[in-house]
Parts: sequence; C-alpha cells; structure tokens
Amino acid sequence: MLLRQERLCEMLGLRTRQLLIAETLITLLAPHGPSERLAQVYRRQGDAFTLLRRFEAAERALETALRVAGECGDEAGERSALRSIALLRAYEGRHEEALEHIERVLALGQSVGDTQAAAGDLATLLNILRAMGQPTRALAALQSALERTDLAEYVVRDGGFVALPFVIGTVYLDLGDHDMALAYFRRAAAQAVGQHLPINASFSLTTIAHLQLQQGHVEEALATYRQAVEMNRKARYADGSAHACRSLGEALVGLDRHEEALPHLGEAAALFAQLEDRANEAVMWRRLAAVHERLGAPEEAREAWGRVRELHRAAMDVAGEAEAAEGMARAERRLPAAAENVVARYEEALALAARAGDRRRELTLHNSLGIVHWERGAYADAARHYEAALRLCRDAGDRVHEGLMLNSLGATLHRLGRLDEARTALGEGVRVTKETGERQLQAHALATLGEVCLASGRLDEAHSSVDASLALRRALGDRRGEGWMFERLSRVRAAAGAHDAARDAADAGLAIAHEIGDETLRAAVARLRSSTATTDSPNP
Repeated sequence: MLLRQERLCEMLGLRTRQLLIAETLITLLAPHGPSERLAQVYRRQGDAFTLLRRFEAAERALETALRVAGECGDEAGERSALRSIALLRAYEGRHEEALEHIERVLALGQSVGDTQAAAGDLATLLNILRAMGQPTRALAALQSALERTDLAEYVVRDGGFVALPFVIGTVYLDLGDHDMALAYFRRAAAQAVGQHLPINASFSLTTIAHLQLQQGHVEEALATYRQAVEMNRKARYADGSAHACRSLGEALVGLDRHEEALPHLGEAAALFAQLEDRANEAVMWRRLAAVHERLGAPEEAREAWGRVRELHRAAMDVAGEAEAAEGMARAERRLPAAAENVVARYEEALALAARAGDRRRELTLHNSLGIVHWERGAYADAARHYEAALRLCRDAGDRVHEGLMLNSLGATLHRLGRLDEARTALGEGVRVTKETGERQLQAHALATLGEVCLASGRLDEAHSSVDASLALRRALGDRRGEGWMFERLSRVRAAAGAHDAARDAADAGLAIAHEIGDETLRAAVARLRSSTATTDSPNP
C-alpha cells in the first residue's frame, strides 16, 4: 500500500510526501536485509532526488539500489537501477557516463526479450545522444536497433512503447525534418490516446502545438495546447500540467494575449512550487511579473518580482536577486510611493549587481537611478550616477551606451549650471554618436548642445547645433523632433534679434504640431509666435 501511495505522490507531484513514504519504507525493510523490494524503494527514492536535483543524495540511493539488487540476484532490479543512474547522469550533464550506463542496460536486456523495456531504453539512448548534440548518431543508433531486434514490429504493428515514436520525432526535429517529426508526433499522440495514456499524449500534443505555431496555424496550435492542459488535469499529473500550462501561457504571451496568459502562468507557478522545482517556479513568476508590467498593474508586478527575489535568495543566486530587485524598483516607480523608497530599492539592486559582478546590470541601474534623481530634481545625484555609468561603458568598450551616457550627463550638467562642462560632455557625445552611427542619439546630443550654447550666449554655435539636429530629424522621419527643433531655432533666432526668422521657425513648428496632434509642442510654439521671449522647453 505504501508503494502504491508513493506512485500516486509521484503522479500528483507531492514530492515531500513521496520522500517521507520512501523513508518509511526503508525503515520497515532495511532491518530484514537485502531484498528486491528494498532495492525498488531505494531506486524510487533516488529518482525523486534526481528530479529535485539533489544529486548527491540521488547517487547514494541509486548506488545502494544497484548493490542490493545485485546481492539478491535481481537482474531486472539491476537494470532498473542502471536506468535511473543514466537518468541522474543526464540531469547532471554528464552525458558520456549516461550513455555508458544506458548502453550497458541495453546489452544486459538483449537476452531477456523484454521488448517494451528495450523500447524504453532505446528512447533514453536517443534522448542522451540528442542532448550531446548528435542527432545523426541518434538516428543511426535507432536504425541499428530496429534492424537487429523485433522492435520495429513491436512499434509499428502493435503500437508498442508510445514514448519511442515521440523521441524519434524529436530526433527528426533536431535534423530539421519537420514533416517527418510531425508525423511521428501525431502517431505518438494517437497511440497514447488509443491506449488511454493521457500523460504520454500530453507531451506529444504540446510539441505538435509548438510546430503548428511555427507554421502560423495560431488558433489550431492554441487548441492543441489546451487539449494537452486538459488531459493532464484529468490525469492529475502535476509535472505534465505544469509544463503544459507553461507552454500555453508563454505561447499566449508571444501572441500579445497577455490577459489570457495570466491564469495559465499562475497555475504553472503554483504547480512548480508543489513540485519543488524552484528554478522553473522562478521563471514563471518572472513571466508573470513581465505580463503585469505590460498590463499596467504595478502592484501585482511588484508582488511577482518579490516572489522571484525570494526564490533566488533561497538559491543564493545573487545575480537573479539583483534582477528581481530591479524589477521591484521599476514597478514601484509606477506606484504613488515616495521617491526615496524607489531610490532605496534601486540602490539595493545596484549593490546586488555589484556583488554578482554583473556589469551590464550595474550600467542599467546607474542609468535608472540617474533618471529617478533627474525626475525629482536631484541633479547632483543624477550626475553622479551618469558618471558611474559612463565609466562602466568605457571599461566595457560599449561605445553606443557611452554616447547615451554622455548625452544624459551633459543635460544634467546643464541643469546644474555647469555650462562649460556640459559643452565638453555634449561635444564628446556628438563625436561618439556620429562614430557609432547612432543618428537619433546624435540628434539629441546636438539639440542639448544647442540649448547649452544658447544659455551661455554662444548664439552662432547654438544655431549650428540645432540646425544640424533638425537635418538629422528630417532624415530619420522624426516629425516630433523636427517640430521641437523649429521651436528651438525660433528661440535662438529671437535671442539674436532675427525676429522675422524666429517667427518663420515658430510657424513651421506650429504646422508640425497641428499635423501630429502634439498639444505640448503647439502651446510652446504658439507662445513664441506671439512673443520673441525665450522660454524653457522639454527635452525633445
């Protein structure tokens, strides 16, 4: 009865209870010495540890199962233990060792005549070769096995071990033969449904759905994904349900159907938690956080990122924790929270990224902190973060982001009244963005440089910079930017006393504002049209 309970726990994904039953069985059986049943329990315990990625515990249990089966003369138990050890090695990424073990199982089983076991072992062999990146070798191994055994007759005539056609399909998929792959997947699904094996059917169905999606048959693919979800739910197979819900949810996200995706991603996260699969649970919460952000639900996004952070902290994954902390900060920026709280959250994420040695995330976080400080008027703090980001760009040889940081630093120095320093930074920004071919960034640098030159009374330089930015905006088809450059030209010309030219520039800007429906631009150039006084305007 306990063994039957253990199998049901495996099916339902109740890992903690499953391991507790295994411990109870070992306590009951071990005092009586080696037995086939004791070997079976150790093997099941080892398999559970493998799925939980507790590899050292799995190895101890499986080696014990192999030894006990050998002492009892239990040849079937030995082969089962070797199969499980092969699975363990595959999970560990030790594929050569996994291959040796499964080849040994195949050799030991040849004389027994257990065709179903041979089919399963062959499927495992093919999966291992695929994991090693050797699909051609896998296909050769399949053909050899079919030629020297009665597997072909078993699989083709009798419907055989339904996992084998599925694995053959994956081999053809790796080889790029999608038509042959799809034929095998459909056959595997039909055999599984015909033999009332919903678990086997669900894996084939999700793969079929993926191919249908690639072929552009969207609604057909979604219907196939939903069929897989329902089959797993009816079978109450937790592992299959988790992956089927994940596949359906991610497919819907890829189709920008985010509202529909939410319940499936949420169900997948809950199932992975039940299965104690922390890595996939974290992936699902990350997906949920991104969907909530996309849907404009910052409270829910913050909560989801919080769950991601808890999981990464438990796994002592500092880089993952830094990503989650950044996500929480990003969500909190959209909430009516005090700016200091957002700054503290970003600073926390920055410290984690530095601990993890994640220089790319450090750069992103310094930039985000610069923006947050800019928005709250703390320009000295903003400049400090832009300077730190600039150093990181130069250390990494990241010229594109170097241009962006120079632009941001120049604009911040302008707000601080450090005009000469701002001109230096922006002049360098123009040079870098021109060298990298980032014309939009170059246009921004020229526009801000024009603003700085206007503020410092260098009207000829201001006119030249704004005019160059205007030319770039036209080349890029940036009508809004073009409109703001006319607004800026109007102010520069008015400051130089060229009032008619200033009015012409304002008229051109006003026409663009009406064309694109930009009320902010319209109001700014309308003021200039009626007056030659200079006014501040937003950064374009």
